[in-house]
Amino acid sequence: LQLGPGQINVSEDQGGRKPLLQSVILGHEFTWLGSGPIGEKSKTKYERTITQPQRKKNTKETNTVGTGEPDSSKEVLNVQINPTTNGDTEFEAPYHGRIMGLWNACLKARSLNPSIVNAVHYYTFEEEFDYSDKPTLMAFFVNSETLNNKDITDGEKQTYKNWCYANSNKTALRGALVIRLSLVNCPPVYLFDIQPATYVSTVDGESVLKERGHAGLIFRSRTVEQFEQYISGLMESLPLSEGSYTTTLLGSNLVTQLFVFRHSKSAGLSEGESTLLNALRKIGITNIKLKEEKEEKEEKEEK
Repeated sequence: LQLGPGQINVSEDQGGRKPLLQSVILGHEFTWLGSGPIGEKSKTKYERTITQPQRKKNTKETNTVGTGEPDSSKEVLNVQINPTTNGDTEFEAPYHGRIMGLWNACLKARSLNPSIVNAVHYYTFEEEFDYSDKPTLMAFFVNSETLNNKDITDGEKQTYKNWCYANSNKTALRGALVIRLSLVNCPPVYLFDIQPATYVSTVDGESVLKERGHAGLIFRSRTVEQFEQYISGLMESLPLSEGSYTTTLLGSNLVTQLFVFRHSKSAGLSEGESTLLNALRKIGITNIKLKEEKEEKEEKEEK
């Protein structure tokens, strides 16, 4: 593999699921929902507990169900708090589409190139580096601080909220896939890809589900802490720019060898395979093969 200048080796620890780090509670936000006579308007109290782990951003949300009593009553204020599931912030990738195409291409790269790629993992804030046939995505979510920012217009806020969903019905959150390719005798490579939004198009009188995608990123990082900090910045900033990478994100000193890649198509390869090879070339990796010898031989004979 050809390495760029200034690279240093980092831990090749394959990780797996690790225990969550202890967090410090930074504050609480309360929103009272429901309506009714003054003094008895509270039907549901929504509490958002903001926590800051030692080395990564995270937000844990909890719901409190009220009793219909006045806001100041003990019955409302002391009601039991039930944590929400991680399903709101992390979820499995959809079965089909660009995200799974790229993931499957990475798995194929490892299978056909064991002397170069020795492991493939996805990353989330909760699970850290882990593996499954279907990767877990991190959900983009609407930040209350952004919605309360007076410098942002109502139209921009609405666009921001809409972008966080993967469909026009706003029934599915949009997520991001983060992949680590662990390489033999070489620092790992990270890929960041945004889940495309889906929409229905009419083709020859029939409704066809299509994807409206975004570009991805490929990069390296000197430390895990800097990697996690950069991913946190991406998850926070991208909804505001509707998936466009700002000069601040592209100029960050938290990562090295940072390049933007786009989904592409090449003859004889799936879209995910073509996209992966295109991304790896940008970072100087050109010796990954995604065709078995039998396939290559048959193609040469046809020519």
